[in-house]
Amino acid sequence: GVLYTDRLREEGTPANVTDHTAAYEIPVEMILPHEQFKIANMVVPVCASMTHGAWAPGRLEMAYGVCGEAAGEITAWLAANPGRRAEDMPIALLQQRLVALGSIIH
Repeated sequence: GVLYTDRLREEGTPANVTDHTAAYEIPVEMILPHEQFKIANMVVPVCASMTHGAWAPGRLEMAYGVCGEAAGEITAWLAANPGRRAEDMPIALLQQRLVALGSIIH
């Protein structure tokens, strides 16, 4: 049978810690296909290739939300700029639009 005790094993930072971590980056390239695949204008916000150790924060709902907003902004930019590729959207413009929407980026 299973042995139950009064011990609790925690992984990661305990919930009562009040220190804040530094911001982590999720590069826009995470939601765009790699150039080697020669696929233009495909924006995929929630199927990014992430390893648990390197990109665990990418699995948080907040990250999904920001990636979804970024995908929407890229798509809106494409509609306003016929003939351009998703990869052509200036990063500074994307960041500006995300901040205007209330996203906290660093």
